[in-house]
Amino acid sequence: MTVDVWFVILPGLMALDMSGPAETFTLAGDVFRVHHIGPDPQVPTSIALR
Repeated sequence: MTVDVWFVILPGLMALDMSGPAETFTLAGDVFRVHHIGPDPQVPTSIALR
């Protein structure tokens, strides 16, 4: 069974708050399926990373 994990990406998000946990779920293999959702196709983070 695969578990869907959703990250809500909002403007001003600290990149590490998303990338660290997302990396952990991704490294777990096929157990988790990582998704990202936000208000726009590209959302600027706190360091202007999109």
